Amino acid sequence: RSLIDAGYDPLGLVIDRARKDGMEAFVSFRLNEVHWVDKDDALILSHFWKEHPEWRIGKNGDSLSQVYLDILGPNTNSIVAGWLPGGLNFAIPEVRAHKLAQMRELCERYNIDGLEIDFQRFPMYFKIGEESKYMETMTGWMREIRAMMHEVAAKRGRPILLGARIMAKPEQ
Repeated sequence: RSLIDAGYDPLGLVIDRARKDGMEAFVSFRLNEVHWVDKDDALILSHFWKEHPEWRIGKNGDSLSQVYLDILGPNTNSIVAGWLPGGLNFAIPEVRAHKLAQMRELCERYNIDGLEIDFQRFPMYFKIGEESKYMETMTGWMREIRAMMHEVAAKRGRPILLGARIMAKPEQ
């Protein structure tokens, strides 16, 4: 906060420093942020998330299917496990459009070499039981992300790489 209050852009500072030191700069983009969804006033929760409870997967504390329990593992705190259903539902076109706009801003605003889409952290994107119904939706959305990145890269005159952090097993 003090950097922002002083007029600095923290991410811009990190990217500039990486460049100065001869390093590439990638941004890892977490698709769903569900830390503290049990506290509506938590600062980490976006205005978009707060303004659209109808676009969430479920609500904090909803039960999880076995696949999510397996992903989380036996040592995950039950509070954290309860957060997963509080994430945004990517079956909703407006959710995907909002996230795409955020990624566009990252690609246009910062001199990055690549963008990593993080599917692993808080890996719940649809209502339980509807995941396979939206596989093609997510594949198409990834194509939209790639097309946006190609567009931005063409304007910039150099490529922006795309990576994805995914689960180890296809069923996950």
